[in-house]
Amino acid sequence: MNRVVIFSLTLIVILLTTMTFFLMNNTQEKMSTKITKPSSVKTQKPDQLLPFTTTFSIYINGVKRDFTRPKYHNQSTKAYITSQNPSQIIVTEEGLTWQDFFDTLPEPMKISSSCITTGLGENFCTTSKKSLTFMVNGINTPTLLTEEILPEDKLQIIYNNKDESDSVLGTSTSSATLKM
Repeated sequence: MNRVVIFSLTLIVILLTTMTFFLMNNTQEKMSTKITKPSSVKTQKPDQLLPFTTTFSIYINGVKRDFTRPKYHNQSTKAYITSQNPSQIIVTEEGLTWQDFFDTLPEPMKISSSCITTGLGENFCTTSKKSLTFMVNGINTPTLLTEEILPEDKLQIIYNNKDESDSVLGTSTSSATLKM
């Protein structure tokens, strides 16, 4: 009877060892299998976490434009401003351009590379004496509208006399604010 018990225990140990080996091997194979995403799924850049924020301001003839009116707030789920901080844009989708954001603002507000139409319907276009300048992080960016919005960008749009547009940003603008 002792031999039967020893044989049975040995057989059980061998079976348990074999099962453990196969289970662990199978689990490792599953863990090492690559998961592929469908090609329609966008992947974000590793350093770009969504949502992110960026800021913008618009100065026309030295006067900062104000976006505190509710008609400008929460106009899109992709990129929007809120009443808490209407100079801050919250971006929730990767790859959006500045034009994408400005297109979400209500008419008559619109921006092109040479003109800006305010929310009050006023038109300001580049002329021989006046210019519309786009500055991102202090760098003149004439192609702004096609540029991707990036985290922590600081956009300033300035419509001014051509000689004043060349001055350092923020130093030639007045403290007056006009509601759009």
